[in-house]
Amino acid sequence: MQQNKFKVIIYVLAGILILVIGFIVGFYAGRQNGQAIGEAAGQSQYKALVDLAYPAPAQEIHEISGAVKSITANSVTFVARDPNDYLPHTDGSPFRQITLTANTTASTTIMSVDYSTLDKNGNPKTATISLNDLKIGQIITVDSNANIRDVSSFDATVIRVVNH
Repeated sequence: MQQNKFKVIIYVLAGILILVIGFIVGFYAGRQNGQAIGEAAGQSQYKALVDLAYPAPAQEIHEISGAVKSITANSVTFVARDPNDYLPHTDGSPFRQITLTANTTASTTIMSVDYSTLDKNGNPKTATISLNDLKIGQIITVDSNANIRDVSSFDATVIRVVNH
């Protein structure tokens, strides 16, 4: 009789242990599967909303801004934010940077725009400068007639240094 009670207790404890392990495994597997399904559904379900809030940049870009990295006799190399990396980074990581080289030609205009000094019409003071006037680290905006979205080197039509 004592032996039968002991067997019943062992069977009950083994059954409870199997149920607990089954619950833990089922919970983990269900959670993983639910996350995968939820992410896939969320990406497709909310894509239109994300595209509305964060529209993709234009396929043609003719102007880009960045920090001067180096200057040569006929070009300026600068670091700019990658136009293909436009969605917010929810993990807090920085946006990708790209290095571009703007080549100057005889028709390239290099100018300084000073918003701290306005003329009588309220326009900022502008002055033509030379490539030698640029400094490493300055923020510049470069215009080009070519589509500069996916290139690393291009001919610049205008290079502007903006002062505030």
